[in-house]
Amino acid sequence: MTANQDSATVAAARSTPTVSLEIEQARQRPPRVTELSFSHPKNYLGVPLAVVGSGQTGALVRQHLVSLPGRAKQGAIELGLLTPDGACTPLGDHVVAAGVKIHGSAEAALTTFDGLHGSPKRFCNVFPAWQDTAQRVFATYEPAEFIISTLRNYDRPLTLPELVETLAEKDEQRTARLFLRADSNSNRQAVEDVDLTDCSNYRGEPISQLKGCLFHTGIVTERGADTETIDPATDHWALEQPFRAQTGDNRGDGR
Repeated sequence: MTANQDSATVAAARSTPTVSLEIEQARQRPPRVTELSFSHPKNYLGVPLAVVGSGQTGALVRQHLVSLPGRAKQGAIELGLLTPDGACTPLGDHVVAAGVKIHGSAEAALTTFDGLHGSPKRFCNVFPAWQDTAQRVFATYEPAEFIISTLRNYDRPLTLPELVETLAEKDEQRTARLFLRADSNSNRQAVEDVDLTDCSNYRGEPISQLKGCLFHTGIVTERGADTETIDPATDHWALEQPFRAQTGDNRGDGR
């Protein structure tokens, strides 16, 4: 058994309660949504599998996931799957354990992910066995939690401007840092002073990459969109009913 194979075995044996501790530790550092360069969850979930796989991590990521392994690694670090020095965290070990359980080995999981390259198919539909693990990773990412907790209060979709306005009522600076370009929020101007119908005022990462991952993991109902083509007034944010029912109150506030 190779060292990497042994690491995969150890990861699969790790106990689940440790994952919650890792999530709490990840929450203690400021989130940097700009580290998310890709809109498909496989490009992050696959990184811990590459770490414990047989071969160089970067080469495995490039072969099976995406051509920019450095960005994939940074995204995995941001999501709490890797430590800054590239080792699997307990949450990353949980992903590895899921991959081994579902596919038989880390290498087999990576090979299976390779088949999704360029596919428009929804990740949670292609691999329903991955849904719980993927949702655990993305729903507990602090910016996603911030969004999800607000969407829970509504029984209808919110447009992007409505979402940003509602989040700003909770925490204006946090909302501005998450959604608005730095030049749109210069001098700490109020969110209400920004034209939220203008797509050029938004960061790409939350409305494209993060939303794309939330869609692929079965959390929100619509895909992410590019800031150059998005119409904020028709970009809708709503929780998938199964996710809402599984993880919390289903009633909304009727608004």
